[in-house]
Amino acid sequence: QLLKQDGDGAEQPKSYSKAFLLIFAVVSSLALYINTLSNEFVYDDLVAVVQNPDVRGERPVSILFKADFWGGVLADPKSHKSYRPVTTLLYRITAAIAGMEPRAFHMVNSVVNAVAVGLAVKGTEIVAYDTSKSGKAVYVVGLSLPTFALVATALYAFHPIHTESVNCIVGLADLIAAAFGFLAFIYHDKSRTCGDRTGTRDLLACMVFSWLSALAKEPGLMILAVCGAREVALYWLPSLRGTPMKSTVFVSSIVRFGVLASTGVAFLLFRKYINGENTGLNLGDSICDNPLVTAETTLSYVLSASFVVAMYVWKLINPFVLLCDYGYNSIPLIEGFGDMRNLATFGAIAGVAALTLVGIRDAMDKDRPDGRILVALAWIFVPLLPASHIMTIGTVLAERLLYLPSLGYCMLLAILAERLQIGPGATKKGKIMIGAMIVPVLVIVLALFAQRIISRNRDWKDNRTLWNTDTFTNPANVKLAKAYAGELELAGKLDDAYHVIKNVSGLGAYQRVEVCLVKSRLTAMSSVSGRNYELGYQILDDCIEEVESLPKMTTNSHQLYGSKGYL
Repeated sequence: QLLKQDGDGAEQPKSYSKAFLLIFAVVSSLALYINTLSNEFVYDDLVAVVQNPDVRGERPVSILFKADFWGGVLADPKSHKSYRPVTTLLYRITAAIAGMEPRAFHMVNSVVNAVAVGLAVKGTEIVAYDTSKSGKAVYVVGLSLPTFALVATALYAFHPIHTESVNCIVGLADLIAAAFGFLAFIYHDKSRTCGDRTGTRDLLACMVFSWLSALAKEPGLMILAVCGAREVALYWLPSLRGTPMKSTVFVSSIVRFGVLASTGVAFLLFRKYINGENTGLNLGDSICDNPLVTAETTLSYVLSASFVVAMYVWKLINPFVLLCDYGYNSIPLIEGFGDMRNLATFGAIAGVAALTLVGIRDAMDKDRPDGRILVALAWIFVPLLPASHIMTIGTVLAERLLYLPSLGYCMLLAILAERLQIGPGATKKGKIMIGAMIVPVLVIVLALFAQRIISRNRDWKDNRTLWNTDTFTNPANVKLAKAYAGELELAGKLDDAYHVIKNVSGLGAYQRVEVCLVKSRLTAMSSVSGRNYELGYQILDDCIEEVESLPKMTTNSHQLYGSKGYL
């Protein structure tokens, strides 16, 4: 018998079932990324790690807590304002122990990912009992495993959207933020189930871990809002429907919510202080990284940003097409309502709205309240808020930003699997058949996910391999084309480099200078271009004319003039 039919009420799984889920998730996450250990430093690793004086130990540790993630001074007007001292400190410790050896850094990423996945197992076990409805289980290798916990845990450990965070050393920030975020979530749960004194200590631990999460990467602060949303789903909404609840329980929930909110406000004030007088985010001319800054109308910006959020949702559903960069030309701006891509946005909004309504209905069920859908939605969209372009950020879309939200998506699929087993319209025989199919279908999905992870790990072997793969996948991306052409030029493959860069156009300011330098050199030196020095000069002349009309571009102008002398 493959399916275990449980009675009413969410029964706690046996300790050996919990141990199996934990061991399976952690061991799988380590095995899936074992082939990352031979990879080199790539992409942003070179700036944030290899060239960072705080990582290399060239400055006192005290400076690390005043510097941004890229090694600049946080109070400097030119700073990117990415303040992640916890992550930088772990880089520094790794470098002190193993030197600037890529294998050591990749090993740290792999281990921290496994730790985060292990903590996510505990997180799913907690959410599994945010309901009084009957729980279901399936048998795997002789063990009765709760359907919700099994599906959510397995999918999270195997989800390919995590590959960027694990492969790119810079992604360690996302991994640490997630690990501390899960700890904050776990201790928040403990604070509501323990006595006053113990509960206060657990709530304090939640506050500390939330700060550590935010000091690893800024979106980690949003775990406080996830915990707050859970308070609303488990206590506030049921009370509105008249679900019996002691007044002290409801008051305790309000107090915890207030503590969570105060902790978040305190961190924002701390960040404002540590940023110094220049509190704004300086992105320079970020057309390559975030083309939304070029939107000419508010409507265009709102529609384009909304479509990006829909793209994030789609990446969770279909994680097989992966890119390290989604910059200029990857996601063209939406200028008006006539763009057909708006259908995807409106479809996503309608789907999320429908799930939210179902979640509210479940949470307000007077007899058997179930807050899991709302909690899962909070896990997806609350951590994504900073990346949803409600404020200007340094990227248009990044897969690494889905490391934490992907747990909420896996929870939603787990809820669906469980409800297929207990659907009111199905016969007992039909429910047993559905239950019997869950494990085989899950195994197939996990096998497909594992294959994609292992193959994607190979793409991150070095810069040249990464640029080659992703330029082929998305030839419209200007940043990727420039980077790949530069790598080919360094390798002496001028003709191949010229083919990659020749059609790149439409840029301005800083990025146009970089592309012009590569394009003009290759035009003058590549045999495919006929070693056209005259055209190479013309490319530079046009770029110089544009650049000199812009403010504060003298450094780049000198670069262009120097390149003319080189030609």
